[in-house]
Amino acid sequence: MAKIKPKFAALASIKCERQNIPAKDGTARWYERWVADCGTSGGKRIRIAKSSKEECVRSVNEWYASLKGFGDRNLAASLTPTEFREAAYVVALLKEMHVTASLKDIVDEYVLKHRASEKSVSVREAYGRYFAKFGDQQVAQKEFVRSRVAKFAARFADKMVCDITAQDVKDYLDGHPEWSASTWNGTMDYIKAFLNWCAKRSNGYCSENPIADMEHKAVMRERPRCATPEDVRKVFDEVRKMDGKYRDLMLLRMTLAFFCGMRSGEIERQKFEDIMIGEGTIVVSEAKGEQSGGVGRAFKIPDTALAWLKVVDMDKARETVMSRNSYIRWRKMVYDAANVDMPDNAGRHSFVSYHVALHGNPRMTEGIVGTGDTMRKRHYDARATHKAAEEYFAILP
Repeated sequence: MAKIKPKFAALASIKCERQNIPAKDGTARWYERWVADCGTSGGKRIRIAKSSKEECVRSVNEWYASLKGFGDRNLAASLTPTEFREAAYVVALLKEMHVTASLKDIVDEYVLKHRASEKSVSVREAYGRYFAKFGDQQVAQKEFVRSRVAKFAARFADKMVCDITAQDVKDYLDGHPEWSASTWNGTMDYIKAFLNWCAKRSNGYCSENPIADMEHKAVMRERPRCATPEDVRKVFDEVRKMDGKYRDLMLLRMTLAFFCGMRSGEIERQKFEDIMIGEGTIVVSEAKGEQSGGVGRAFKIPDTALAWLKVVDMDKARETVMSRNSYIRWRKMVYDAANVDMPDNAGRHSFVSYHVALHGNPRMTEGIVGTGDTMRKRHYDARATHKAAEEYFAILP
């Protein structure tokens, strides 16, 4: 470790030393040199020697000035001449290659990556820890992570997280030509979230997220579609005609979708006790994002929905068990029986479109369905007419 004297002490230490150096012819000659003692480095004295006092003073000043660019002059002084030359070479090379980052920043980044490689784990192990962080109540989120990140993790299972590159991710995504641009974007977003988690300092499996700035594919957005009032009436007529145990649960779920605008996942998680018909209120039991700290919601049951809920045998609906796939299958059977062509997410899209058209108050609609202005305009609102909205909410039992 170096121990550098203050400059004033080094200047005060300058003294003249005389040496009698013999020549080849047997004679001797006296030489003078002026020496400054600047401290120690690695147990050795740091001395500056010149042929005159003036030159020695100038050299001392120049040497101390060279240390000012370093935060720790003792550390700077501990560098060997070779290390100084290497540093000078690197700085010159950076300038030649027009690299604007400082040598310090480059070394910091290198060390950070080196530490990450030492702390890193396999993609398989990282995914297991990532998935485990989601709670049991986060059913929908866990399903999305499982369907979108688990396959990526399986593809690079034994590769270290710190070795995953942006090209690896891009090749994986592009390896599914059957995916639409929206599916490509959605999968990329989930993988990006996983790698963000890996790059957190508390984990340190990689020094940075390699796809932090990866851009979405361009998506040709189509205008949202909703069902016509005529088709919705046919659908509800078919549900009422159903025989067997599924009739009441189907009618309940269809009502929550078409006349309350609830999401499919929210409907699946909805608790019966939170459908308070007598009080005219529905509390969404587990709203989207609520398990991750989002805000849930409650809303006044729209009159049309209230009328349909009153004809549902809630006890029978409560006793009926129906999986998501079973519900989708039965719903398709109802659509086919009604001979209608329903757009995707018909219930939520139709409710939002017609509710805005009927009341002319988008903020109220957004509060009921739990969405924002941009999402409503981009994905849900089909810009229905007021007349069609009156017909839609006149669909009563």
